[in-house]
Amino acid sequence: MVSCNGKHKRTRIAYRTDNPYFNEYFSFSLYCSERKLRRKGIKFSLYRPSVCTTMHSCIGEFHVDLNTVWEQKNHGFSKKWASFEPIGRAPSIKLHCGYLLIDVSISCAMEVPSPIKLYDEEAYEVIESNRLLPIPDANEELQRVRYCCNIYRGEFVASAEYAVRVSYGGLKVRTKPSTFGRSFRWNEKLCFVGTNPSPNQIIGIDLLTTNCCYSNVKAAKDIHFSSLAMRTDDVYNLPTYGPAWLPLYGGTQDSQYVGRLLISISTEILSIQSVPAHKTQAIRLYEPLVESNYWEEQVFVIRFRIIALQLFSHLQPLHRMLVYLSCADIHSKVNTLPIEKLTLSRRSQAVRCVDGAETIFTIKVQLPDYRHKYFIQAALGKLCEGAEQLQDLLRGAMLCFDGKNGILSKREHFIRLLVQLDSECMRAHEQIAESTYKQHTKLDQVRKSHILQQLLSVKSELVALKTSLAVATNFEEASHVMLEFENMLNNLSKLDHDVRLLMKTVSSN
Repeated sequence: MVSCNGKHKRTRIAYRTDNPYFNEYFSFSLYCSERKLRRKGIKFSLYRPSVCTTMHSCIGEFHVDLNTVWEQKNHGFSKKWASFEPIGRAPSIKLHCGYLLIDVSISCAMEVPSPIKLYDEEAYEVIESNRLLPIPDANEELQRVRYCCNIYRGEFVASAEYAVRVSYGGLKVRTKPSTFGRSFRWNEKLCFVGTNPSPNQIIGIDLLTTNCCYSNVKAAKDIHFSSLAMRTDDVYNLPTYGPAWLPLYGGTQDSQYVGRLLISISTEILSIQSVPAHKTQAIRLYEPLVESNYWEEQVFVIRFRIIALQLFSHLQPLHRMLVYLSCADIHSKVNTLPIEKLTLSRRSQAVRCVDGAETIFTIKVQLPDYRHKYFIQAALGKLCEGAEQLQDLLRGAMLCFDGKNGILSKREHFIRLLVQLDSECMRAHEQIAESTYKQHTKLDQVRKSHILQQLLSVKSELVALKTSLAVATNFEEASHVMLEFENMLNNLSKLDHDVRLLMKTVSSN
């Protein structure tokens, strides 16, 4: 049975076989925005043939987010194997109870889908290399895991009775309702059982306002696994996040600040023999979170100056405006801004301040200080800059050959530069390893350990390059040293690029 957006369609019944061939086609029509489309999913359910009309006969399920399908080439999967996860406490020690070869695609209205070419039809029959996963080079071994979302507390703008609902893989679980007010401590762990890597790549967090009759979604936030799991040495680590504050916005185009939640996301590896009877669970956390162990809060001052404005021409002529600056739920003082009008066109008009009337707006916000994360970027950036300068010198000289002595000219000069670069590498390693700032999350510790390991590898390569350059006697050996140095620099530049991408994520948060 195939389910999507509350609609169900099922195939014919295949009797007396463990290798059925259906060859059936189903389509579902959805009328929604792209964001709502990405939060939906498709579920494939496997039923026993004898009693397939009863809901208790379901023995396996497979769920995939439409976001995962949408992000693929041509918005779809072709000839991929979906593994049915067993339902209930199955006696089998396997992670699945069967496979299903499917095609899944999404096409917009009035759009002609692009054709998909199959280059090697026999390769698609190999299940191990053609499982339906969000990334083609994912880990070959699947792990049974439990994704845990810890909801600690929340601070909101308006007073109400709030609850937090977390959704993953077509399953939903929510916290208990709060008391009426603007802040509340839940201290609950919401768990989902799944596999890693998973075809479901989104954890949805909804803030609900509740009463005795119904619940209303006040704000929604989607967290993608790609921002939670770091890839090291072609291995995708387990998703982890926080503890950290998660800002929530609602209203039209999510432009209205609603509040923030203090949450964390972790992944626990389960035994391959364990098949929990319930895939969702809400657990009470009795140990309170000590926030000072994860970050230090400081007061930041934001100043903003208005130089020019642009208004629509249908507005009434203005001589002054009341303007204030807001950041989340914090507002600056309201200032009166005298203006004079300059008409530019029929549709719009430019407005600029009267000479000497420019106003600076100032607000103070108290936020966690993440500036220490940029120390790693600064250390790696300085090291890459020195390595690139040495590469330019090597290319400029291009290992000039001295015919009299049979050795490379300027050998000692380049060796001294390699020794200097080696010292900078050790200095960067010490700055990152001996830093006194706090480790915020397990993911920060994984990233730091990976960077330190890569720096030690770079140091070992520099020592080997210095030795090779010292004993090089011909042009071929010198060219080999140059090639190894460029490979080392490429690895170092890739590490620096990954750290810079991480800093962009921190800035956006």
